[in-house]
Amino acid sequence: MDTQNNKETREELRKLLEKLYDQAAARQAAEDIEAGEKLLRSNPVLEPAEAVKWRIKMTVGAALRAKKLKRSKSRVYRALATAAVIVITMAVSTKILENGSTTMSAGQRLVAVDTGAGGVMDAKAAVLSDEVTQAENQLSAIRFGQASDKGLNGADELETEYITIASDFWKGE
Repeated sequence: MDTQNNKETREELRKLLEKLYDQAAARQAAEDIEAGEKLLRSNPVLEPAEAVKWRIKMTVGAALRAKKLKRSKSRVYRALATAAVIVITMAVSTKILENGSTTMSAGQRLVAVDTGAGGVMDAKAAVLSDEVTQAENQLSAIRFGQASDKGLNGADELETEYITIASDFWKGE
């Protein structure tokens, strides 16, 4: 069966080559192809040693685990940033409602608290703003791998700080 397929394949190859080249060039091309196939069959492909295969698998596995860890860290950082935005928004909104001035709209007061314009930012808001700025700086340091020997504990400490800020906020401190 195999020799029958080989004969058919060689015949198809010969016909194709004759369409592309004249008869002499087609015959030469077919002979070159057959010589190349014979050479390939006489030199089998060497497989790498088991130790090499194992090392490759370990290297690929380590790279995949590192990539997965990086993705997980990225998700945690995004969640922390989202939590920070929510806490900041709630803090600023409550400060705006507490101060209840009729001379400024809520949007104007938000800009005034953010920029410190016109002395609107009181002592409590200034402390809260400083804490949020410090937490943002720590988050950036952790994100870019500049945290000091804290590793993932830095993220835990940052989360604890956000919880403390939020609880102080709700206590009215």
